[in-house]
Amino acid sequence: MQSTPNTTGDTTVTYQTGNQVVNYYYKRKDAPNITIHHVEDGTTTELYTPAGAAGPSAEVISGAGKLGTNENLTNKSADIATTEFVSVDKRSAKCHNPKCNRSNNPYPWKQSTDCYL
Repeated sequence: MQSTPNTTGDTTVTYQTGNQVVNYYYKRKDAPNITIHHVEDGTTTELYTPAGAAGPSAEVISGAGKLGTNENLTNKSADIATTEFVSVDKRSAKCHNPKCNRSNNPYPWKQSTDCYL
């Protein structure tokens, strides 16, 4: 197969005898990082020590190549001695899908099934 691709991915293919295949390759865009704080209720005192950290601090999950994917998060009460899980607050989380943008939603109590954080 003879082809002349350019930098935008457009290509011209010359028909020849036999089947020809053109593969376009893509990579997922980057998303913002997710920062998770495991804090004592009513304070800003970090309680969880992420792998590789010297002491309790925020846990950061890279968003590189993850735009549009889901991340399953869990509480760390099993890893923080003498604590029990109380609640999760995701009010400061930002929705990365325009379909669930709360400022555009006249019914904020109805969240789109297309919403992901």
